[in-house]
This record gives sequence, structure tokens and C-alpha cells, in this order.
Amino acid sequence: MALHIREDILAKYGDFYSFALEQSTDALILKGLDDSAVSELCDYTAHNLIVKDSPKLTDFTFLQKFKDIENAAIFRCKKFIEVWDITYNPHLQSLVISDCKKLNNIDTISYGGKIEHIFIGGKSFNEPYLSSLVPLASQKSLITLDLAVKKCADTRKIAFNKVWPCLEALTISPNMRKYFLSENEV
Repeated sequence: MALHIREDILAKYGDFYSFALEQSTDALILKGLDDSAVSELCDYTAHNLIVKDSPKLTDFTFLQKFKDIENAAIFRCKKFIEVWDITYNPHLQSLVISDCKKLNNIDTISYGGKIEHIFIGGKSFNEPYLSSLVPLASQKSLITLDLAVKKCADTRKIAFNKVWPCLEALTISPNMRKYFLSENEV
């Protein structure tokens, strides 16, 4: 189950879950972090975590310390380049990465976990530029996938209806259609 968003907040953002998530008060919110600040973080018991507005933060491996995390969101972190090793977060169900323009590596998503909801993108379809979508194929529990990204370096296509049997909603930017096989192509 994804982090609950109050109906009035969700309505304010036109039902865009990732934008409404920022307004949640049911989460540990870390804002304005840099690498020295996160080195002092200890193991925390947080089920919902938001990291936002941290342009100086380069090392996101501190997220591995949140063993009980179920929902993680990263907003406007300019130096967020790759997803941390999520095998340290076995309960992770929801991952939102928004307006992190330099994100290009999501390979560690394939390392484990049973993520049900993934949003990667931004307010415009001009970023990020991912190296591959193939790591997403390992997440067999995916229910919703939202990709608002510019393009992908790896041109292999994904047969989404076969790869994600539980998928209920797939939202992709128009330029991402070429990376997914339709039912007619399978």
C-alpha cells in the first residue's frame, strides 16, 4: 500500500500522486541535506521517507539505513545520479523520484525488493535521461509505473503486459512509447 495522501491534497494536484506526496505530513522529511549531514544519520525506524531540496547531496547510500522504509520519495536533488542498493530496504513498496535531472542509473532496482509503485520523472518530459529501463522488469509486483522521462540509452523493448502481470496502470511520456511492446507486437 502506498503512502496515504489526503483527498483534498491529492485533488489540489490533479491526482498526480508524486506531486501531492510532497505535502504529506505522515513522513520523515529530510530537506536541505549535504553529504556531511547524512554521515551522522543513524538507523531510523521510518516507514515513509521524503528527501527533498538537497542540491549538495551526492551520496544517497544513507537510505540503506532505513531498513523498515515502505515508501521513499526523492524530490529536486540535483546530484541524484543513481538509485541506492534497495536490497537494504526489503519492505520498500513505493519509490518516487521527481525532478532529479541527473538521474540516469536505476540498475539497483533489479537487485531485489517487491516494489509496487514507481514514479520516475519530473514536471516536464525533458529529464531525466535513463541508461536502461530493463532493471524495472525485475519488479514483478509492480502495480503502477509512471515514467515521465526524456529517453533511454538502451533501446531494448519491454513487453509490459507479460513482464508485469499485476500492472494496473502504466503512464509514460509520449517519447517513451518506443521502449514498450504493445500487445500486438508480443
